[in-house]
Amino acid sequence: MGPSELVSLTAGISETRAAWLLAQIGGLQGLFRAGVGELAEIIGDAPAVRLRAAVDLGQRMLEEVSKPRTPVLNNVEAVYQWSKARLVPLDHEEIWVLALDGRHQLRAAKMVARGGLSHVQVTTRDVLRFVLREGAVAFILAHNHPGGDPEPSREDLEFTRAIVEAGKNAGVPCIDHVIVARGGYVSMLERNMMPIAS
Repeated sequence: MGPSELVSLTAGISETRAAWLLAQIGGLQGLFRAGVGELAEIIGDAPAVRLRAAVDLGQRMLEEVSKPRTPVLNNVEAVYQWSKARLVPLDHEEIWVLALDGRHQLRAAKMVARGGLSHVQVTTRDVLRFVLREGAVAFILAHNHPGGDPEPSREDLEFTRAIVEAGKNAGVPCIDHVIVARGGYVSMLERNMMPIAS
């Protein structure tokens, strides 16, 4: 559907008159800039109001679509919502690092390890290289337990302890480790399982 047809349908005027309007005001760019008064002089009050409203709606839709979708991960429920769609359906473990800015907005996210049903290998270097490169102020770990039970394993606790210590030394704190599964989630911060770096 061409511009004159769209203008015709929106304004409720003939396609010939719509084409003439576009020629008078400089095409779609002119239509974008034109106010109701200018349009009303050419096509009348009611069609001008309808057309201007349609242009404004299109502009607002474009602005909305263009906005960056930056999640704010300032509580464990937000982290769980971000993680569950990505991790709960998997039949293998993945560990993700969520790099945050000073407002807890997600700067970047990266899977740093993938493993089997119950085991995954990752080093503190893998995590810190990413968070430092992204200029994170803090970070959160998120990983899944494909077996369905989100309770942290001994390995999870040991890994978290090592990450907390490494993050402290690098000046980028690990503020939570959230484990997700079909049975729900566990936040190590909420459970007071986050070790205090020495």
